[in-house]
Amino acid sequence: MSGITGNFGRRGKGKTSLAYWLASGKREGVAVFDPTRAFAIGIICSDRASFEYALDLDKSPVVFAVDDAAIREDAVESDFRDFVSALKLRANIAVVIDESSYLQSPNWMAPALDDEIRCGRRRKHDLYLTQHRMADCNGLLLSLITDFNFFQTKHPRDLERIAEYCSPHVAGIVSELKDLEFLHYEVETGLFYVHEEPSFWRVSLAPEEAPATGEGEAHAQDVR
Repeated sequence: MSGITGNFGRRGKGKTSLAYWLASGKREGVAVFDPTRAFAIGIICSDRASFEYALDLDKSPVVFAVDDAAIREDAVESDFRDFVSALKLRANIAVVIDESSYLQSPNWMAPALDDEIRCGRRRKHDLYLTQHRMADCNGLLLSLITDFNFFQTKHPRDLERIAEYCSPHVAGIVSELKDLEFLHYEVETGLFYVHEEPSFWRVSLAPEEAPATGEGEAHAQDVR
């Protein structure tokens, strides 16, 4: 059964690493949308044609990295539209959407994200989204999430949201988590646990031996 997992935490806590680790254990491969160029592993692409070709190679992960976001108007939303369009006819894949706040807010959601969260299950996509703060998340997305992973936060609005969607007891535990601990909460059952061992899931997304971003993109294009 496909699901949507929301991973929430401040920068450096490990939410992107956790999302990728979870995704890599599901389905037949991992596709990553990377608006901040956090990934230097896998096949890195920055356009739809290269991304679609890389998906056909049966290698994982395949990363769609947003290029020139500072100078291209609507770069993130436009590239995400290409990302989702390329995945629509592909089943049994895990999808990581890093820094999803670029694509939604409490009062807005990019149409392509709306499409993927509503229809991803039908496509047998497991979705793993990362975001700094739960309070900045769109209500529709929160209503469709099947699992939450929370790193420590003491922000009052975030704790209020956690209490609303999980329970005040869960919010209290999240506020007291230690560094690199996270709380997993399953929406359907209300069950939760605290994971205390980061060496089990924490992986490097930019190892020294990985190609530089530009080299990765060249590779993705050269193999066509």
